[in-house]
Amino acid sequence: MSGVKNITLSYQEYKSYVRQNKDSRLVNRSYSMDPANGQGDGSLLGSAVYRDVRTGENYELKAVYDERFTSDSPLIKVTADRAGGKKQEYMVNIDEIDVNAASDIEMFALCNYIDAHEGKAEHAGTSWDALRAYVRSSLTQAEADSLGQKRDWLTMVGEEKGAYMESKLYRQVTDGNKLICMLEKYGMPKEVKMIQIGNNVLVPVDNGMQIQDVDGGYARMIFDNKGEIRYENNLNREAGWSMEVSHEMLKKAQYLGAEFAMFMSDQGFWESYLNGDADVDVLKSAMNYKAVQSDLFEYLPEPVRQAWNRAAGEAGTDGLGMGENGTVQYPSEFMTRYMSALMKGESTRICGDTVESVLEFARTALSHLEDKHQPRYSDDVQAFKDKEVLFYQRLIDHLM
Repeated sequence: MSGVKNITLSYQEYKSYVRQNKDSRLVNRSYSMDPANGQGDGSLLGSAVYRDVRTGENYELKAVYDERFTSDSPLIKVTADRAGGKKQEYMVNIDEIDVNAASDIEMFALCNYIDAHEGKAEHAGTSWDALRAYVRSSLTQAEADSLGQKRDWLTMVGEEKGAYMESKLYRQVTDGNKLICMLEKYGMPKEVKMIQIGNNVLVPVDNGMQIQDVDGGYARMIFDNKGEIRYENNLNREAGWSMEVSHEMLKKAQYLGAEFAMFMSDQGFWESYLNGDADVDVLKSAMNYKAVQSDLFEYLPEPVRQAWNRAAGEAGTDGLGMGENGTVQYPSEFMTRYMSALMKGESTRICGDTVESVLEFARTALSHLEDKHQPRYSDDVQAFKDKEVLFYQRLIDHLM
């Protein structure tokens, strides 16, 4: 491959290389547009109607496995049938596609390969249709359809996702995250080695990083082998933080599963977990709604219990952040403190046992919730967090 052969780059290094060398690469990248030589009639992967506005011609595109297709040489043959029986065939090597500079023919082949590889149901929409619909507004009318023109698909999707984020269209943001994951997983040259961790999470091997989605694409944890844990929140950049950790702490952090994702935005939670003795099984056993509620109410005076229940009825949440089946609905102030105390081996009676101690806890929780540096969450989770604010406001009123 011109420009990157025999070079091993991390994904971030590769993106930088593409930005600096794009013009020359667009001129020279023609290998996957070479007319096909094979005559094999492989299995049909997909078809689509395509209009090239530059030439005004209509095509029926078909993608099939070439007869020489192997895992080491994933060749896809794309046929463009035109009116009058004219036909042009192109051979596309999936391993050579670079989504930072790929033609429509290449992307059509890649998307059909992805759908076949991932076993997408026939009635489901195709990746090709989803990709083109998502980036269409990024293209001028003259660029909208042109078989051979190279485009930076990854940047186009990223720009569209950014526009949706600004407009608070979070469902479309999630669609963009899925497309970016798809493009990074399947559409990078072989020299850029990538690994997948969990669903829709891609990490460059050379970076030595593990990335964990903690809120449907709106926030993530990054575990860097250089000795750092970072939290990033796309809805409130000010909520991000980082902390230096030892190699042993980093390994322990990576054992913490997705069931604790709701608590991962809190740096204090991580500090308690990494410095405490409690293991993951102990934490899982603590996620019991009735046990936590019983632990809370056991030592509270009756007027406080009544005020708590009254505030819960008015706000639509009791501040624990869990359903009765133990499912975590949102990262509540109470449960974050409760889990931290458990991990430190401290008392879990975090509200104390007097009106004054509960008032102090409620005021501290409310102040924390109203801090501008607090994370913003996906719509469903944020709705619960807003109810939590109302809960503590009502609780304070009833205890005064």
